[in-house]
Amino acid sequence: DMARAQDYGFKNDPQAVLDTLAPWIQKGQATADMFALAAEALLSGNEVKTALTAFQRAVELQPENGNLHCRIGCTLLAQTRRPEAERSLRLAIALNADDSVARYWLAQLLRDEGRWAEALEILVELLNEEPGNPGILTALGDCYVTGGNIEQARSCYEGALRINAGLADVAQRLLAT
Repeated sequence: DMARAQDYGFKNDPQAVLDTLAPWIQKGQATADMFALAAEALLSGNEVKTALTAFQRAVELQPENGNLHCRIGCTLLAQTRRPEAERSLRLAIALNADDSVARYWLAQLLRDEGRWAEALEILVELLNEEPGNPGILTALGDCYVTGGNIEQARSCYEGALRINAGLADVAQRLLAT
């Protein structure tokens, strides 16, 4: 059933994923992977609160799974539950220091809260690991704007556009600085 549910997920059929996993969840025999897959299907249907519950059930079964904590953090961030999101993202990073997704979203959260110096530190580290990543360059540029360093922001935006000239939103940011 898990393989079939995953196949439905690849086919972008979230209801079929949920229908396939429902008997296992109802019987109390679902695995952490089943709960996580169900949570992803629920997210695709904008069932954020229910998805969060499914992710939390998965974490109960696998508390050391940093990826699950990252997904909880991102889901909480989507609900603008920032303190809880920060805790989950930091836990994900503590469990897996190489989790670039958790570090990226933690940096975004910190920047949005005006803690741009902390966000810069994370983003610079990410950029050192992935120097050709336009998303990181853009986030770094946004962070420099927040901190008032317009020249550094322009440099980051220009770097992102050198990598991918089709980034209209980055071009808009560059023009605005």
